[in-house]
Amino acid sequence: MKKDHPKRMRPSGFPDRGQAASRPDHVGCQDGAAGAARSVSAGLYHCVFQCRQLILARTVRREGELAVRVALGASRGALRRMLLAESFCSAALAPRSV
Repeated sequence: MKKDHPKRMRPSGFPDRGQAASRPDHVGCQDGAAGAARSVSAGLYHCVFQCRQLILARTVRREGELAVRVALGASRGALRRMLLAESFCSAALAPRSV
């Protein structure tokens, strides 16, 4: 035996126009601003990760130079400061070189 459903449905399975109009607009929809914020944050994360990888690759490539500096008496802190200063200079000049 078929029960009476509280919502009237058309025979095709779609709700009546009155029911569809009373439904809030935000139900079942994703917020556009939140989606845009997630996309931007994912893009920024990707850029930061790529910059980190490039800096690491440059440092590994210069491993011989760093070994010579350590042999001449440079401390690990001095090497870190030098690499950090070079990274900041590269980052500051990068937008102007394009």
